[in-house]
Amino acid sequence: MATQPGLKAVDLFDAIESGRIKAVWIMATNPVVSLPESERVRAALQKCELVIVSDCIEQTDTNACADVLLPATGWGEKDGTVTNSERRISRQRALLPAAGEAKHDWWIISEVAKRLGFAGAFSYESAADIFREHAALSAFENDGTRDFDISALASLDKPAYDAMQPVQWPANAANPHGTARMFTDGKFFTPSGRARFITLTPALPQREQTFDTPFLLNTGRLRDQWHTMTRTGRAPRLLAHTSSPFVAMNPRDAMSKGIREGDLVRLHNNDSRGTQQELVLEARIDDGMRDGDVFVPIHWNDQFAANSRVSRLIAPVTDPYSGQPESKFAPVGLQAIKSQRWVAVVSREPLPTEIFDYWVKTPVNGGWRYLLAETTIATAESNVAWANWMTTLQTGLEKIELSNTVTGDHRMLLCRDQQIEIALFAGKQRSTLPEAEWLQSLLDHKVDTHSWRLLARQETAALNSGRVICSCFRITEQQIVGAIDKGARSAEDLGRALRCGTNCGSCIPELKQLISARTL
Repeated sequence: MATQPGLKAVDLFDAIESGRIKAVWIMATNPVVSLPESERVRAALQKCELVIVSDCIEQTDTNACADVLLPATGWGEKDGTVTNSERRISRQRALLPAAGEAKHDWWIISEVAKRLGFAGAFSYESAADIFREHAALSAFENDGTRDFDISALASLDKPAYDAMQPVQWPANAANPHGTARMFTDGKFFTPSGRARFITLTPALPQREQTFDTPFLLNTGRLRDQWHTMTRTGRAPRLLAHTSSPFVAMNPRDAMSKGIREGDLVRLHNNDSRGTQQELVLEARIDDGMRDGDVFVPIHWNDQFAANSRVSRLIAPVTDPYSGQPESKFAPVGLQAIKSQRWVAVVSREPLPTEIFDYWVKTPVNGGWRYLLAETTIATAESNVAWANWMTTLQTGLEKIELSNTVTGDHRMLLCRDQQIEIALFAGKQRSTLPEAEWLQSLLDHKVDTHSWRLLARQETAALNSGRVICSCFRITEQQIVGAIDKGARSAEDLGRALRCGTNCGSCIPELKQLISARTL
């Protein structure tokens, strides 16, 4: 049994990198995306002698480093208990049967332990067996010295465990039905029984801005995504509002760098070993940003975009007590990038993207949408790679094509049995590409004698529906503005008219912004 604390996350991967740890088992997390200096994390796993990963998703940045990949059950397939932030323990029952060969984590660990010779200590047959042991251990050498104590639940048999009602710990001999409110007797879990107040001295970030890295990078979440997009990144509806990674910046900073909305921007700094790291992202101009600050979401990764893992730019500076990295701060430099060719594609099957410097892959109903760009000056070699890539797409498909050698525009429908399999629009300017909603609607079109009009984009106006604001009901900005112009003056008014904001509610702040901007 461990007799002292183990290594915290950042220290753990330092130990893997140095060879002190030769085997690691990663469960339910994606450190190649989430941890600071993620390129070093990836390199550490690639040199580790044995990397085991348990996950409910097959393809993640971390799973790509695995020697052994174990299929684990996801949240909706698990059976056991969950505890919320008010100390309430509730029974959780599976919503769905386990997919494929997926197994529960406790079963996987037990089976490995048995094969290592510890069958007697891992003879569990159900989650209820483990819960009873967990409850008993909460009282071990406790005697009222620790707040967590659920010893009253240690003797639950299987029927009682299944029927267990939500209960707040502590649940012990003194409080067999749980404790709704703690510390009502004025006693705390300290040797003196008195509360302790700990004074803290705030510390400024350790890394400083330089001439080459004058901007301050902040990171954070978006309303429709979760962590590293391993699951939410595969849901088309959740990408309807924001489909690409971006860097948000103040209009004045953007102007000073010659950056416009939608331009590609290179963010860069040096890691702790002096190696330059960089991201390539779309620019988003946001007058809510402070001068000198930029913001990048944490979610995108190598499964969905190139050079978009913001953790590459975060230093492994950690809090000395919690080990939490300084993930909300990094000095960065930025510059605009000129694209030589922009490409928008919708395809029923995933496409290779290796020849492009910039790419974003977005799931849509019935397939995938891609935004691609070449940022380096065309050479004979790159032109051959482009021609070969185009040839690869066309294999076994009928082609309807429209090219303009003067402007460099190239448009193509690749079809099978009157069904569009791939639609491609390429040009030197991003403004020549079709709107995303219109592009993905092409998968619903049947090919006929008038399909060339799609390449000429003569039907764009009829199909252009605008940017999606409400992901739940797919209500667009165009529809919302129309309702405001007809008299809607609150989010509630818009909800009654269009249903937007009436389900999850995450679009309500944006609804209020549109109302404010439209009614000034």
